[in-house]
Amino acid sequence: MKKKFVTFLLQNQLYGIDIMQVKGIEKLDNIFIIPNMPPTIRGVFKLRNSIIPIVDLKKRFKFDEDSTKSDIIILVETHGMNIAILIDRVKMVYEIDDSTIQPPPVLNSSINKEYLSGVSQLDKDTILMIINIDKLFSKDELQAFSVSSN
Repeated sequence: MKKKFVTFLLQNQLYGIDIMQVKGIEKLDNIFIIPNMPPTIRGVFKLRNSIIPIVDLKKRFKFDEDSTKSDIIILVETHGMNIAILIDRVKMVYEIDDSTIQPPPVLNSSINKEYLSGVSQLDKDTILMIINIDKLFSKDELQAFSVSSN
């Protein structure tokens, strides 16, 4: 069986999110900063009468770089809530056969292994890291974002 993934770059590494969880790709006009938010939350933005928290994946993954400088987000749904993921650059949609997806490797990395559902080698030079959106944040964290942004 094949699955489709929306792919994007983050620190020159290719990541993907299951297309069934992607609600859209947007260019941010205004980010509203809310005091006392967790460091991984850049702020919120308004989209069609909803207030959506913006997650900086570089901070969530504890990359050395301070934060994402881009204004492109992927809007996703997890645990019944919409969140925006700030990325460096959108790439394309890949259709990948399940048989080519391997479990995430055990790495000495800042990325929690639970955040990844698998990896797939797209060609001899390109590996796709597949993000498990449902494990990226707990329901409690998402509820806190929701309460803070109301």
